[in-house]
Amino acid sequence: MAREQVERFSAWISKHALTHGVFRVEVEQHLSSPEVVCGRDRKSLGSYFFGEGVEWHRTPKEAIKRAEAMREAKLSKLERQIEHLKAKVEAIEGLKFD
Repeated sequence: MAREQVERFSAWISKHALTHGVFRVEVEQHLSSPEVVCGRDRKSLGSYFFGEGVEWHRTPKEAIKRAEAMREAKLSKLERQIEHLKAKVEAIEGLKFD
């Protein structure tokens, strides 16, 4: 049985960029599943990162760009939640208790 070809390289991980930041990991990429890389992150024995350009990147610039997009999406979501909560507070304040 032939051994599967594996490419080893450094990848920049953005999977948890909002909580842990972007960091570099030495990873292995099996040529049979090129969208998945496996490497050791800071806290685990081994982690799988899915989707080049989504969870892992070949350059720090790409990872930072993705982290910025994640940050903007999170801020937008939080702003919508704030507006929703403000509407609830206004509704409660409008109630009259006799």
